[in-house]
Amino acid sequence: MASISIKDVTKLNHQNHQQLRLNHVSLDVEDGEFVVLVGPKQSGKTKLLRIIAGLEKADSGEVYFDGRRMTDRTPQERNIGMVFQNDALFPAMNVYDNIAFSLRMRKLEPQRVHDRVMELADQFGIVDILKMKPRELSFIQRQRAALARAVAPRPSILLMDDPLIGVDENSSRKLAVEILRLQRELKQTVLYVTCNQLEGLRMATRVVVMKDGTVQQMDTPQNVYDFPVNRYVGRFIGAPDMNQFPVKLEKYGQSVCMSFGEWVIPLPAGKVARLVSPDYIGKTVILGMRAENIHDEAAFLSISEDSVVEAKVTIVEMLGMATYLHLKIDGVEDIVIANVEARCTAREGEVIRVALDMNHVHLFDAETGESILARTAGNMIS
Repeated sequence: MASISIKDVTKLNHQNHQQLRLNHVSLDVEDGEFVVLVGPKQSGKTKLLRIIAGLEKADSGEVYFDGRRMTDRTPQERNIGMVFQNDALFPAMNVYDNIAFSLRMRKLEPQRVHDRVMELADQFGIVDILKMKPRELSFIQRQRAALARAVAPRPSILLMDDPLIGVDENSSRKLAVEILRLQRELKQTVLYVTCNQLEGLRMATRVVVMKDGTVQQMDTPQNVYDFPVNRYVGRFIGAPDMNQFPVKLEKYGQSVCMSFGEWVIPLPAGKVARLVSPDYIGKTVILGMRAENIHDEAAFLSISEDSVVEAKVTIVEMLGMATYLHLKIDGVEDIVIANVEARCTAREGEVIRVALDMNHVHLFDAETGESILARTAGNMIS
């Protein structure tokens, strides 16, 4: 296994020198970690993965494995395994020969090759398809075979480029669990790229959120979800998108409140204490509120009178395990989405009362988009 260290990597867009594919990216992946790079298309995730693999060169910056400089090494010298969006199995070879290929290239004895192939076939549950060609396999079978081939030579690092893209949710979840089981068994260092932020939250020990070639935040999945450093991370991580709208912070007696439309709601003292500057009091900021932190249950309403607002239901999405209410609230331009109990009885056109869970409120600078709530040291990952 190996650690990965990326130092100030920059990659120019050579078709448009005004743009950067990667903009001074630095990050560290510890030995045995499962780190997921998430972000929309063209955010630089795959470009960074290819530079780490040695398939492309950075215009500046360094790549290290276990403290050893790899910047100018070929892919073969880096001892990596790769799994792509397309399984990239050799179509003319059966599964056995695909897995054996890299071992034979290393001139291993035939018996050692056979033993390794059979070990992996048993581990991945593909013993019964070893004689089949890729075209005869299901998607999950092909990806299992591709994974077995990637780890056959015992690489120090496994790089995975969106291997579950385009797969239905059920199959994706099953294969994600298999990948996690493999990584835990092998204690493999994995760097995994995906556009699917839920996939990233599900699999990662740490998540790297990227946008426009820059790292926005790198932290544990829970910390990225609970403590987004800016509006972009708040919206990108989690589903549905975080509700965000302007509010004004004002002092009322001993309390600091946020006001919008006809509503004046006090901030908990703990949130006020975490404001990075008292200068934000009296200014307009951006409130962030996740859908699951807006409640219509009677029990929550009764204990949260200070944060109850009225809202008109515009759409009801019934999903079986939950219901999404699309709400129009006075003073809020955009529709607000609440994730409520599956058996909610609210109907379209109805005016209902909902409570905002102020213990889970997020506040962002209206101009920069950066969070204005400081985090405690106990929540930080270095």
